Amino acid sequence: MIGADQSWLYNRGAAVLAILIPGCAGIAYLTLGGAPTLFALINLSAIAIASLCACFLKMPTGRTARRILALGLLLALALPVGIGPSIDGVSRWLSIGGFTLHVGMVVIPLLCVLAALDRTAAPPILLAALIASFAQPDMASCLALAFAALALWLSHRDWTMGAIAILAVFASIGASFSGALPPQPFVEGILSDLWQSNAVAAVGLAVSISASLLLLLIALPAPKASRSVLAGAMAGFFTAATIGDYPYPLIGYGAASILGLGLALIRQTERG
Repeated sequence: MIGADQSWLYNRGAAVLAILIPGCAGIAYLTLGGAPTLFALINLSAIAIASLCACFLKMPTGRTARRILALGLLLALALPVGIGPSIDGVSRWLSIGGFTLHVGMVVIPLLCVLAALDRTAAPPILLAALIASFAQPDMASCLALAFAALALWLSHRDWTMGAIAILAVFASIGASFSGALPPQPFVEGILSDLWQSNAVAAVGLAVSISASLLLLLIALPAPKASRSVLAGAMAGFFTAATIGDYPYPLIGYGAASILGLGLALIRQTERG
């Protein structure tokens, strides 16, 4: 019989592995690829913080508390448009303590989970997040929201979620025309660039992301809708990075996607 401590470790194991597998693969890529040592150290620190969040933080149980949390995350998502640094009219980041974070990657995964846990509030949460993401503009965040809405539609067969998914796809297309920036080494274009020099390593990184998505989808001790929407949002970020010059989540340099996944993996109710 599994003891309480062992059961807790077992339940948190899938969440931590979903962070560790691509995160450690990314650190190996950064180290062996000649990235500055600071890049790997920042990612390693983010992995540690995200893993602690996944292990010890707990989702608020009350609907009101969750909606207040969602409102706070939406405000954070909108802040870059007003006060964040801007590059060629693009404002997707906030500077915190000397570090610049891609806000969408930090807050959207948890926002999507909160939407999955509250069917009544899900449409306004996702629509507000989509408006903020389009205003930045950020195709990756819009596509993550499209995949998340699609996942909710598949889970609940709610036509509203289907309509939001379609709207988010068009928003991502529109954002792609005005939000493109030059690719940054070790952040964007990772798999396509690596494929030219080391196809095995490129496949390994892709497999690590796929393993993380699979763990999110089938192995988390959380309601089915939560698992689906989180896997969908992360898949949306990964797809955007694959088809355009957008940051690769988890495997590329940057703490935002790692921290965002860790926050979204805080403990929920048992699988449903």
